Amino acid sequence: VLNWVQGQGPEGIIDNPNYQGEWIHSEIDNPKYKLDTTICHYYNISVLDLSLWQVKSGSIFDNFLFTNDEEFAKEVGNKTWEIR
Repeated sequence: VLNWVQGQGPEGIIDNPNYQGEWIHSEIDNPKYKLDTTICHYYNISVLDLSLWQVKSGSIFDNFLFTNDEEFAKEVGNKTWEIR
C-alpha cells in the first residue's frame, strides 16, 4: 500500500545518485517559423460540437450565441429566452 503525502512521492523511494537536476531541453532555430498573430481568429464557424452526458432523454439545445460582449449577450438573452 502506498501512502501518498501531498507534494511528495510514495514512501520508500530511493535516492538516485546519478540525478543531474531538472532536465532542460535544447532549443534549435526554425528558419521556417513565422509569427502568426491571427492564428486564434475564427471568422466563419459553421460547426458546433457538444459532447453531453444527460440523465434524462429529451433535452433540446438551440439558440447558441458566441460573443465576447457580455452586455450584448444579456440583451439578446433577455429578448429571446423563454421556457417553451
